[in-house]
Amino acid sequence: MPDFCNQNTQKQQARKRCALKNRTSWVTTLSIICELSFLIILSSCASKTIGYGPSLSPIDQNIQKIAIVKPDICSFDVSGGGIPEFRIDWSTEAEKNISDVMMAQLKKFRYEGIGISNIDSTLRTDTLTSFVKHVSAAISSNLFGEGAFLPQIDSFSYSVGSLSGFCDYLDVNALMFVFGADEHYSELRKDVLKRSASLKTAKSMFWSILTSILLGGATYRTYTMKPEQTFLCCIVADRSGNIIWFKRYLSADGLNLSLRSDAEKAAEKIVAGFNRRKKQ
Repeated sequence: MPDFCNQNTQKQQARKRCALKNRTSWVTTLSIICELSFLIILSSCASKTIGYGPSLSPIDQNIQKIAIVKPDICSFDVSGGGIPEFRIDWSTEAEKNISDVMMAQLKKFRYEGIGISNIDSTLRTDTLTSFVKHVSAAISSNLFGEGAFLPQIDSFSYSVGSLSGFCDYLDVNALMFVFGADEHYSELRKDVLKRSASLKTAKSMFWSILTSILLGGATYRTYTMKPEQTFLCCIVADRSGNIIWFKRYLSADGLNLSLRSDAEKAAEKIVAGFNRRKKQ
């Protein structure tokens, strides 16, 4: 005779494991969304780009080699209802593209860019990148929005702690961190936004005609679909850990970082202003 009590116990345990797995999956997804939201909110009151280190000092001419830490890019597929879904395949492709194009950009300024994964694929920099993000948030809070004190930034300096061990191991003079996110509308989302824009335009025309009849003379506003947003932040820290370059980019530009051509356009934004290294 089957042991029904034991089977019921096993089923209950299986349900708990499944629930825990689903909960973990949702928690992971929500954490990614919260991180993206935090970055977007952080950048919402800023200009599109900013291009200087917190100390406003140019990159030292003695710096020749810059290791590019594995970029951290989150790509989202936005559903018809506006719900962002994290896509690991798009994100992985975007990270590879950003790493490659950043090396090409550094070469234009006569720096040697080196991808860390090309030297040591086992080197873990997750914790360091997370800490750099917190430092980036601290810099942003001082540079943008209410309470920003841009005129006093000259006397400020930010550090992530000594990176001499990393630099010696990788045989470089500085580390570059790039992180951000981009979003891509599904076809249904595009259709919803286009319909919404058309409806807003029609309402604007209606009220414009009504105002013209009653008061004489009026204009109406034409609404269009807002393109997908792209956010990128680039930080360079020397071997002592001092941040010598900080720049971020946020724009509804419709760029797709999983495409090499679009990744190049975004990379140009976050290195524009780099000091060209003098020929030795």
